[in-house]
Amino acid sequence: MPAITITAADGRTFKRPVDKDVLTVGRSSKNDVNLSFDLSLSRFHAEILRRDSRFFVRDVGSRNGTSLNGVAVVEPAPLKNGDRITLGETTILFGDEGPPSVVLDDTPVSRDTSTFTIPLDDIITHSAVEGLGERASGSRLRDLGSTIAPDIRGSEGRTLTILTRAGMELINHRPYEEVLEVIMDLVFEAIPAERGFLMLLEGDSTEMVSKAVRDLRKSSGGSISLSRSIANMVIQNRQAILTTDAQSDERFKMRESVVLQGIRSAMCVPLYDNKSVIGLVYVDTLNTARSFRPEDLKLLTLLANIAAMKIQNTRLEKQAIEQQRMEKELEQASDIQKRLLPGGPPTVEGYDISGRADACRSVGGDYFDFVARSDGRTGLVIGDVSGKGMAAALMMASVQAVFRTLYDIVDSPATLLISLNRHLIRNASPNKFVSFFYGELDRETGVMRYVNAGHNPPYVVRASGQVDSLKATGVVLGIFENAKFEEREVTLQPGDLLALFSDGVPEAQNIDGEMYGEERLIAVLTKNRNERSSGVETSIFDELLAFAGEAPQYDDSTLVIVKRLS
Repeated sequence: MPAITITAADGRTFKRPVDKDVLTVGRSSKNDVNLSFDLSLSRFHAEILRRDSRFFVRDVGSRNGTSLNGVAVVEPAPLKNGDRITLGETTILFGDEGPPSVVLDDTPVSRDTSTFTIPLDDIITHSAVEGLGERASGSRLRDLGSTIAPDIRGSEGRTLTILTRAGMELINHRPYEEVLEVIMDLVFEAIPAERGFLMLLEGDSTEMVSKAVRDLRKSSGGSISLSRSIANMVIQNRQAILTTDAQSDERFKMRESVVLQGIRSAMCVPLYDNKSVIGLVYVDTLNTARSFRPEDLKLLTLLANIAAMKIQNTRLEKQAIEQQRMEKELEQASDIQKRLLPGGPPTVEGYDISGRADACRSVGGDYFDFVARSDGRTGLVIGDVSGKGMAAALMMASVQAVFRTLYDIVDSPATLLISLNRHLIRNASPNKFVSFFYGELDRETGVMRYVNAGHNPPYVVRASGQVDSLKATGVVLGIFENAKFEEREVTLQPGDLLALFSDGVPEAQNIDGEMYGEERLIAVLTKNRNERSSGVETSIFDELLAFAGEAPQYDDSTLVIVKRLS
């Protein structure tokens, strides 16, 4: 519900919701908003009207008239958030209830004698206020300092007291969001400001995001504005800025919003953590009796310096906690994924089988499996989900679940992959796909019927040393809904070796970026073809480790070895 904030000539403010279709305003006690303290008003002066979801202000024939944002109200004038209504010596701000937002305005920079910029280093490095006058931007600050003639010793004592309290207050451990609010509490205790906000650089370090906003008068009408040029001077040039007459400075003026809001003095300082500027703090005052002074600017800048270091430390703590949480979740996910893979190879009379998957991260997208069909055949599975990490691992788990549902109710490898492909099309992300090999081995005959859906061609190393490859018989799963898969056969004779592998094996890289390659894989398979399957598996992974050395790996490595013994 919208509300109005009434500000009297003496600075008193009070608020009231616009909860009627016609809200009357005037000096008479019969009005909904009784402004008897303002003798310049008519007894019945104006009305705020609600028509459907829109609001208007209307003058009802008052003696001195009503204005909206400086323009006389002749006919009912529409109201928007932040509009200022003036009646005699009273102002009424129209706006939605809730904390004000922060707006960066694009008004260009101009020069004005009431605005002073001070390099951050001059404030951080030198402690005396009179030092500011010696080192600030030109004689203008010296002139201001001599005009005010502050008690240096008194201001330094006040500065020390406030900064000591800030240090003690901020040393306590607090959640990140609470730290920002405490900082604003300290700012408003230290500086006689009436409004202010804290903004931080986020994302790519160029986006300014409002984090904490204060408005003691509750008179912002939903927003507090700051010229983007001022923000850039503070952030990019590392300058603290003070204006003693914001009404005349275009950089603070922001298309008349300062005039309308009555701002008299403002300061904007960088949040500097001794390494870089991470944001800014802005404060202003509507009090005509007291403008901000150089010692206020110094104090606010030093306070912002302490605050910035606390913000960064809290950010690092938050990141560390989040990292620990992620590591724990990944550890748990890795354990779950390992449990999804076979706990050990199947026992198949006349064959020796082994399998192993090494994820390049805590979890991976490679999948292998062994299944026993009801007719006695043994299913051999290997798959590779596109992508890495958690997303690939979750999709791999989905593939495994659907595969295990289908394998004992579908009568052939080709039909099974058609059903699996349709499931992925319906449920997986459009940019995800799976290369997949599935074969059904008849232990009596050694015949394996298989389908290769775009997976690395497995190798059959014959007892004689001859090497055959089982090339793709269809496209990868998850791309084409009506994809067909050709079913083929291969026969394993006694002494033959079958190797299923993911592309992480031949694409393992050494420190020079050279890939292990399929030639090396074929060589080690051929060399060790007379070994047991576990021996062949160990030889390949040992060679991969020696080849890669300290080089990081970017893909999962999975291997299934089947050796026919008799």
